[in-house]
Amino acid sequence: MYSLCWIIFSGILLSGCHNMTHVHKKQDLTKGELAEHLRPYVNNPNYLFGKAELPGKVTYLALNKLGVTVIEQGNGIKFILPTDIFFYPNTDEITPKGFPAIDLLVKVFAATDNAPILITGHTDDIGNKYHKNTMAKKLAESIKSHLWMQEIEQKRIITYSAADREPISDNSLRGKALNRRVSIQLRVAHHDTK
Repeated sequence: MYSLCWIIFSGILLSGCHNMTHVHKKQDLTKGELAEHLRPYVNNPNYLFGKAELPGKVTYLALNKLGVTVIEQGNGIKFILPTDIFFYPNTDEITPKGFPAIDLLVKVFAATDNAPILITGHTDDIGNKYHKNTMAKKLAESIKSHLWMQEIEQKRIITYSAADREPISDNSLRGKALNRRVSIQLRVAHHDTK
């Protein structure tokens, strides 16, 4: 039974990582590093079968296939958007690959009434303090602008620049790629997973 579960898990993990592996090819991320990055998913048995749903009937699997990591935190949900997927290099301009995932997030946010949304921009450790803070703020504001254009109320959204102060990996080339991200925290009282 254990072997069968491992085979199913491996197949789903590899198929779910296909898009991320392709996008991160230039950073040469290993499958092990991707598995570590996706640990919040693989610890959720519902996720393995693609059935776990967020508000707005958006599945974890749909977001993951578009490069978004979903982490449940008590009464909130955090979405991690790697900037290497969602933005052109060294800019705050969203790539065509980024819009489908953001549009799914809009569905989640629209289904959570007036729940506050905190968007935080993160950079790697390259550059001076001013540059890192400015870039991180621009990344967060870019996502905010897109949400606002999709009719998510602006008063719900707070943006923040964490720059390089909250790394999730080391300062290797691969680690820097993981540290460059936008995190979106949504506070919800309750949501169902099926």
